[in-house]
Amino acid sequence: MFLKYLAILMVVVMFVAIGATAYIYLNSNVEIVALNVQAINASDYRDLFLKNKEDIANETFEGTIFQNWELDDIENYTYLSYQIRLKNNTFLPIEGIEVQIFPRTGDVFQIGDFEYKTLQSKNSGDISATILTLKNTQTVREFLISYYVWGIPFTLRKTYG
Repeated sequence: MFLKYLAILMVVVMFVAIGATAYIYLNSNVEIVALNVQAINASDYRDLFLKNKEDIANETFEGTIFQNWELDDIENYTYLSYQIRLKNNTFLPIEGIEVQIFPRTGDVFQIGDFEYKTLQSKNSGDISATILTLKNTQTVREFLISYYVWGIPFTLRKTYG
């Protein structure tokens, strides 16, 4: 008789655990709540531009090169810095947050960001991505934001503009 009640209790506990796990999984999401861009003339950041140019020439650039051509006059380029606010609506922290920008014609490179980023549960946080592009290029870009929850990869795709 005791084993019968124990078996029933174990089945109930199992269904509660499955239900709780399903609830957490189905109601967990990460969303982009704000996305802004700032265009900065490369000439305003002459030192950064010259360092990037030298790193590319020496093949030591840390980032993603979209177009492999020699950079010419600094006046022809603009840095586009995208600030993205994420909201973690999950009950778990998200880790390894990374932003990739899909290049458009005229984009030269995306500066690498090698800081390991995390966002605690039920919190908001900012991440950024910076690219160098030809001057007077539209700011419309598509992003891929990747992150991990318990080691499981997830992605968000968003278009700015």
